[in-house]
Amino acid sequence: MVALATLTPVTDVRSESEPPSEVPTTPLGLQVTTEQGSLSVGLDWDDVEGASGYRVRWRLAGPGHTLNEGLEVQESEATITVDGFGEWLVRVDVCDATDCRLGIDKRIMLNPASDGEISVGVDWDDVEGASGYRVRWRLAGLGHTLNEGLEVEESEATITVDDFGEWVVRVDACDATDCRLVVNKRVWVNPAPEAATEPDIEEEEEAEAEPTPEPTPEPEPEQAPGRPTGLLVRPGSGPLEVSADWDDVDGAATYLVRWRLPGEDTPLSDGVETSVSEATVTVEAAGIWVVRVEACNTAGCGFGTSKRVRVPEPQPVSDPEDRSADAGGPDQETPADALTVTVVATPTDPTPGQPVNMTAEVANAPA
Repeated sequence: MVALATLTPVTDVRSESEPPSEVPTTPLGLQVTTEQGSLSVGLDWDDVEGASGYRVRWRLAGPGHTLNEGLEVQESEATITVDGFGEWLVRVDVCDATDCRLGIDKRIMLNPASDGEISVGVDWDDVEGASGYRVRWRLAGLGHTLNEGLEVEESEATITVDDFGEWVVRVDACDATDCRLVVNKRVWVNPAPEAATEPDIEEEEEAEAEPTPEPTPEPEPEQAPGRPTGLLVRPGSGPLEVSADWDDVDGAATYLVRWRLPGEDTPLSDGVETSVSEATVTVEAAGIWVVRVEACNTAGCGFGTSKRVRVPEPQPVSDPEDRSADAGGPDQETPADALTVTVVATPTDPTPGQPVNMTAEVANAPA
């Protein structure tokens, strides 16, 4: 199962008949504290000026889950307890005496405590010409680096991670001179489901003596969607904007759009989620960026599609009234040695039909 942590801004939606509210602004600086094997979650955020209190709600991540009633607190911190391990979405709203404004969402992953080292099987396609492979891994997120890993000759390996959670696994194909990247993939390492307990022998014999109804077939588990196709990425109309468009993917409920700078080990951004097959995002600076799109549903996100795009430097806004730089403008001076032609008309104010004598005087003409 692949799970992705995103921070999703939420838009405040109100009816036209509702008067404008003076509820304070969105809370910032939301920090989450968790402990391996615990269902308690500590929350802390910046104080919001004018707020009389805050509302904290949470739900399981993914489509089909709704926020609970939550709890209300007066300080900018709270401790909540969720119902089980997995990925959760936490929302903090800021309130005053009249209303609460939709605030900020954050996804968190809660895992049970591990018993020690956890084995993970890795398998990939053979690479023609490779004499071996190098497999390395690290915890997902900023601040974590790849370990030294291990080298194998076949296109499969078993690695050992230290704990449950999201990990990045990288496989390089090597020959006699060098190694090059084959795949870089994020994986969730989750506990194995609990095994069903076997019934007592006496209970089993009684069950065999009674007629057994036909078992109801279990529905097949939903599969993650396939890879998006037809991805087009181009600079947007605004400064540092990038527009992406792709074909709809069967079975997809949402799409995750993320971006990063090119280069090895460059992490992807948290990105944005969208329910339609297009999005416009804003990158941090001009240059070449890699945009990645993944299709997602309740089973997770499938393989992504990536494309590069060059984002131009933002153009300065020119002043239409400033014409001092135009050729022939009033601020330009004529050099002393420039060729000049002076035309004199006599008379200077002729009447209609009166002949005019035109005299031209040339200065600094070339010899």
